[in-house]
Amino acid sequence: MPSLAVDGRVSHLALVEWVLPNGVRLKCAVARSSGVYTLVAADELERDDSVLEKAVNIAAGLRSVTNGKPLTRLSRHEKRNVVVFVNEQCLDYVRFVLFGVERTGKSSIFSLASRGMLRPEYIPTRRPVVAPHFARFSDLLEIDDLSSTDQWFLVANRVLTLYDLPGSREYWRLWSSYLKRADVGVLVLRSTRRGIARAQVVLKRFRGQLPSLLVAIANYQDAADAVPPMVIERILGLRTYGMVATDFDRVDQIRDMLKTVAITMFQSNSVGGTSLI
Repeated sequence: MPSLAVDGRVSHLALVEWVLPNGVRLKCAVARSSGVYTLVAADELERDDSVLEKAVNIAAGLRSVTNGKPLTRLSRHEKRNVVVFVNEQCLDYVRFVLFGVERTGKSSIFSLASRGMLRPEYIPTRRPVVAPHFARFSDLLEIDDLSSTDQWFLVANRVLTLYDLPGSREYWRLWSSYLKRADVGVLVLRSTRRGIARAQVVLKRFRGQLPSLLVAIANYQDAADAVPPMVIERILGLRTYGMVATDFDRVDQIRDMLKTVAITMFQSNSVGGTSLI
């Protein structure tokens, strides 16, 4: 396609289509800034304006990140900063935040989803934790087709990040900043009448600070007095998934739930287009 009008941050911008030897069709945006060309490749499903915007943002910001030095002369720390910058601009994230009162099983669900492992014992969470870690993201730069990679945090060429927040009331002051930046809030509760009442308190307390998309996980569904997910869903007004976080066989169930919710977001265009690096 011909060069397109630019906003002054780059001197040249073009959109082209490219077919790899393995038959994968790419949509590529090429931007020029300060004599340096930046190419961003996406699959053919990504919107034109999305891939063009990424190319402009990278081209315009790369010089400041590298302090004008060639990439081959950067230190290891400086190269890491470049990777972080590129990932932030190119990868489309879906941020899931697990929240809820203490002893609801948030950390057990986090361990099942992110590590495929059961927690050996109860240890109160004292600080927010996230998975996957940065090192996993940097490896994505070497992958031509993210959809061919079998990782729990990849779905439709996007990256899922999962946060686990401490549940004790003393840590609630930390929740707001995480919930405001979340794409999906995941309210975890015990499947009891008292657990439902405590979940309602949390929803009321953080009303106005929650992301637009909320779901609930009703844990401890194996308890004798457990309330069924469908009943909890009607009470809370949230899509509710049943869970037993101490059951290793539930690994695929929790991961499928995260991916199902993420795909729902994609279909509603709540998250940017499918991207590759």
